[in-house]
Amino acid sequence: MTRVLALGLLGLTLAAPVHAGAWLREDGAVFLSFGANLALSEGARSPVNHDPSLYVEWGATPDTTLAFNGFAGLADGSQTIEAQAIRALPLPEGWGVASVSGHLALRRFDSVQYDSDGAETDRLDRLAGIGLAWGHGYDRGWLSAETRVMTVISDDRIEGKLDLTGGYNFTPDWAAMLQVQSGTGYADDPYAKLLPSVIYRVRDGLRINAGLTHALTGDRGTGLFLAGWVEF
Repeated sequence: MTRVLALGLLGLTLAAPVHAGAWLREDGAVFLSFGANLALSEGARSPVNHDPSLYVEWGATPDTTLAFNGFAGLADGSQTIEAQAIRALPLPEGWGVASVSGHLALRRFDSVQYDSDGAETDRLDRLAGIGLAWGHGYDRGWLSAETRVMTVISDDRIEGKLDLTGGYNFTPDWAAMLQVQSGTGYADDPYAKLLPSVIYRVRDGLRINAGLTHALTGDRGTGLFLAGWVEF
């Protein structure tokens, strides 16, 4: 594997209960995630090296969490900023937790982009969408599912994603997580990737996540990532 330093790519592929998803932040609580891809296989492109660069959540009310995240892609020269409002949904006791989210995003390309007819297109996409998430916690772990549909406002293109996650706590300080991310990107290209990782609690409010990201579609590229998050 050829090591390619990917500065500015933050591995915020962290699923619930770390990232809000179905689990909302407590009223007034703040969460910040950051990290980086440390190595990529030679020629690896999206979806392996297309990860969020910053993620922040704030518990605005007991039932509402506001979030901001930014994405960067080395393969396509894109940057995306996104704002989310996440609202809790009621579920019967014992069914876990659920939430609905609204999304607004701007995506900019450094390189020239073309539509299906070969014509040059706008280098700035404006997107809006809605998401649903479900999660269930257990004595030693958790399961979650998160789906989202976004539309590019200028031309009605549809982009969607589905993330499935399972986690297990071995000790109070160590846990393992397995996530499958799938969806359709802005070029109508379906993608899927697998992310096994381990989580270490450095201290209260600070954890580190390290693992592998492997594309199941496209170039089948592989990468190593290191990420962390802070809660306060």
